[in-house]
Amino acid sequence: MEYLALVRPPRPEVAALVEGHMAPLRRLRAAGGDGAWWRAAAVVDLAAGALQEACFCVLDGFLPPQLAEQLAEGVWGSRPVGPVGAEGKNGWTRGGTARAAEAIQSGGGLEERNERLARALLNPSRGDVALFSDGDHHLPGTCALCAAVDELVDALGSCPAIAQRLAHTDFANSAMFTVYPGGASRYIKHTDNSALTDGRRLTAILYLNKVWEPSHGGQLRIFEPTMQSVQFKADIEPLFNRLVLFWSTEEVPHEVLPSYRERAAVSIWYCCARECLQTEEAFKRLACRARCIAGRSRADRLEAAGWTPEQRRLLRLLGEPPSPGAAPEESAAGREREAVRAAVLHDFGGCEAHRRQRERLSRLFGWDARAAEAQRQASEAQRQQRGLFEALGLPLPAPLEAPAPRVPQTSAPALAEELCRRSAGGGAVAEA
Repeated sequence: MEYLALVRPPRPEVAALVEGHMAPLRRLRAAGGDGAWWRAAAVVDLAAGALQEACFCVLDGFLPPQLAEQLAEGVWGSRPVGPVGAEGKNGWTRGGTARAAEAIQSGGGLEERNERLARALLNPSRGDVALFSDGDHHLPGTCALCAAVDELVDALGSCPAIAQRLAHTDFANSAMFTVYPGGASRYIKHTDNSALTDGRRLTAILYLNKVWEPSHGGQLRIFEPTMQSVQFKADIEPLFNRLVLFWSTEEVPHEVLPSYRERAAVSIWYCCARECLQTEEAFKRLACRARCIAGRSRADRLEAAGWTPEQRRLLRLLGEPPSPGAAPEESAAGREREAVRAAVLHDFGGCEAHRRQRERLSRLFGWDARAAEAQRQASEAQRQQRGLFEALGLPLPAPLEAPAPRVPQTSAPALAEELCRRSAGGGAVAEA
């Protein structure tokens, strides 16, 4: 409650800026009808302008009504009712995003946060559930949904206003369908990619809630830049067939306000391949799980992300499918490709060959050196803060008494996907 008392409503000039971008989009949607209106060049330009200046945009009536209905029916018809065990149910698993965020971002040391995270994730009475769908075999309509959002992101990448920001944004994760319970459930304030290490550039959320009223709550609250901001820009209702786009960076802290009825959404994160190369976890997702968007060549886009000739060679190799009818071991390139993929799929563990691959890739892409530098900067910032408190004769806050925490290389939504993936495969959950 103390936090909510600090939150400030939109400043008049910010509210006017946001409305100046959203009003023309609403008018064009009213004139164009659902499902195709956003394909007009004028709409794409307006959406790009909103992203450039307001850092988000809202597109109502995004999908054809029949497709939106199909997705909603699939979610509400397949989502489990009642407690969900660790093994999941109907392809759904216990959600981890909100609880993981609370555990990771709250106070205490690493062991204490991990203990809270484990308790939250193992609680069978928790109501939120998630399903990662990479095709219609998981949830009908997923392919058409991804194709539509891909088309929009592809068009936005051609707009001069934001083209540079979307450079190398050629990949996306599986669509994450979530259902959160009512009962004042909420999602605490966070950013999707605050450290700029997990590759996500753009977040897309489609809402699947019919007959939603303001009294139901559950609004997406978007804040002004940085996590320290208590000034918000807008509250966005989670209305049926509404698509919201916003930057995944610290420019867009956001939270979900308390919801008093079940709330469904599907999220897709669009990733910069070049940024994904910077950390081990992001590289593993890029190499084996991320899909290439808008019909682009996976090999071409991976190769383009590399900085050095050796990086580009290896990335192209990873992006090329095996030759038809040829066994992978029949060529040196095929053997190298399969060795790297096997090491990634085993999290670089299980045998010495996999660990050697990790060492090789870390040298090639600079993972360990970059992590060490980030840790050094965190320790230096903590040292400076400690010195300031000591110079003022003030007692040290608890976070400054302990060594600087390990700099995370992932975030709550990415962790949730990993937890769901491992739960479905029966694997153990690694330390967060």
